[in-house]
Amino acid sequence: ASIRLRWVFDLAPEHATLLRQMRTVGLRFVRENRQWFERRYAHLRRADLKGRSLKYWLDDSRVQFGFHVHPSVGYLHMHVLVGPVTEYGYSDYYRENWVPLAMVL
Repeated sequence: ASIRLRWVFDLAPEHATLLRQMRTVGLRFVRENRQWFERRYAHLRRADLKGRSLKYWLDDSRVQFGFHVHPSVGYLHMHVLVGPVTEYGYSDYYRENWVPLAMVL
């Protein structure tokens, strides 16, 4: 029988390998789609990007991974955030309702 994970607080230590694999897949997605990000956000100025270039935010070390504190779709899913260009960016909602992957691992 499979166990359905609804949200971040259903995770247990035995899920660490899966989470690391999810992070690897997320980084691969960002790397393989760099050109899409560059086209999609070409209109943004450095001020929109917290004074940095988009290339800065696309660096593996700055891509963020995490989870909503409250379940939003009925199953666990991890978000990939690319600096301030993503949906959640650095808003107050993001900071208050977010659990970073690093905190879970």
